[in-house]
Amino acid sequence: TDLAYKAASPAAQTADGTKFVHDWKVNPPQSCSGCHR
Repeated sequence: TDLAYKAASPAAQTADGTKFVHDWKVNPPQSCSGCHR
């Protein structure tokens, strides 16, 4: 699974995590938009 791949590849996990955080800050889900105002 994707989780197993990430767990086996710390570098990829870090890159994915960084992209996730970046995307979350740039375009947060509407359900959590209050956290970013």
